[in-house]
Amino acid sequence: MKNLKPITYNLKPSRGFTLVEMLVSIAVFMVVMTVASGSLMSIIDGDNKAQSLKSAINNLNFAIESMAKNIRVGTDYSCVNCSSGDTSISFISSKKKYVTYRFNGGNSSIERCVGASSYCVDSDIFTGMTAKEVKINDLKFYTVKGDKFSNRPGRVLITVSGEAGAKEKIKTKFNLQTTVSQRSF
Repeated sequence: MKNLKPITYNLKPSRGFTLVEMLVSIAVFMVVMTVASGSLMSIIDGDNKAQSLKSAINNLNFAIESMAKNIRVGTDYSCVNCSSGDTSISFISSKKKYVTYRFNGGNSSIERCVGASSYCVDSDIFTGMTAKEVKINDLKFYTVKGDKFSNRPGRVLITVSGEAGAKEKIKTKFNLQTTVSQRSF
């Protein structure tokens, strides 16, 4: 065998990236991260809005369902101007208590008062039923008296309108209506 010499290549040593290449790659990375973080912040803001709105609507739903349940099993509906809509309604509950629901324009809320021996008046203590995130603009009660001859019970139509949401940018307007039929004759 002949003398074998190791094979060597004359390669230039690797120098890495140039400064221009590094600046371009950093700039591209910053643009991508800015767009990604903006999207993430938008998603987080949307989630916060949805959670706040859900909480407010759940509170409103609870207040209206509570009113409807109590009115449904109550008797002797009474309001000042029932045929064209009144902002308050009084009745005797199934527990023989005098209950009044009303719209308080000063607090923009729905309020309730329970009296033991008579209907509530303005000097009685009314408790709020809606959270501060729910602003009620209008609440009306319309009643239709039951007919003794046809055994048709009375009905109460409740309409509510307002805004839900704690912050100005997440407020949502609503209009709700429900009809309650009296169960007891």
